[in-house]
Amino acid sequence: MTTKKLFLFILMFLVLFSLLFSIFGKSGYLVNRSLENYLESLLREEEERKLRLEALEERRASLSSPEALNDIALSLGYNNDGDVVYYFETPDVIEEVPSQAGEEEELLFEGLDTWIIALISLAAAFVISVLIALIRHGRGSRDSEAGPAVQDSRYSDFDW
Repeated sequence: MTTKKLFLFILMFLVLFSLLFSIFGKSGYLVNRSLENYLESLLREEEERKLRLEALEERRASLSSPEALNDIALSLGYNNDGDVVYYFETPDVIEEVPSQAGEEEELLFEGLDTWIIALISLAAAFVISVLIALIRHGRGSRDSEAGPAVQDSRYSDFDW
């Protein structure tokens, strides 16, 4: 009987370990899922940068005319003879786009170490074994309290 209990305990440990390792391990489901999310965010960021680059290239192509160059010079503070220049007290505010790469790196799940997963599965197998032992002990004590008459009546219902 002790061999069966030991075998059951080892079997529960191995099943729990393999299940937890496939979900929480260094190459488990959660790690792969977080890497997928990170890759998707990087692809989105790359697409945004490509769109910005295309817009800048279009703008550069449109700036080859002398009128466009005069507009840029005027916006930088240069003026032509006869132009009226206005000075404003408040400077222009340039919005800074916050970087999202730092936030994404914090969201990456790197997985649990193998020894942590082994300890968790060992503790879970031990708890399950104790619960099974308590349930069997409780059921065995109820059967012994009922007496032999109840035990015999269970077997007398069947036609052997």
